Amino acid sequence: MAAEKRKPELLAIILCDQVIKDLHTQKVTIVGSFSRIFARKFPAMHNHCAIYVALTDGQGTYEGEFRFVFAETDETVFAAKGEFKLDDPLQVAELNFTIAALPLPRPGTYRIEFYADGERLGGRRFVAEPAQKEVGRAGD
Repeated sequence: MAAEKRKPELLAIILCDQVIKDLHTQKVTIVGSFSRIFARKFPAMHNHCAIYVALTDGQGTYEGEFRFVFAETDETVFAAKGEFKLDDPLQVAELNFTIAALPLPRPGTYRIEFYADGERLGGRRFVAEPAQKEVGRAGD
């Protein structure tokens, strides 16, 4: 009987403008983390963002998936999948995903959820809201 594969632990999930990995040192730089997105009107598209995910305590190859979910209805508005591997439970896998256009159908609270082999490991919330008018502009 084969041993059951270890479930990875989610250490971090960060929504940001960009993730940069130094090819020489393998260190990761997270640029412009945020938890609010402002849009002039809805539905909206948030162009070019990234997600950084750090996982540990697993061993083997997993199918990873992240989902953007509108919290009020549990509607998935965007999802992506890909494989990742942890060779050793002490290893930390640092994954990053670039999203060219994130759909935001309406203002409100959204969740980013991360799954490994179909099991939810965790997530975080962010808010999409209408941008305020700029004060003092002619014609406002």
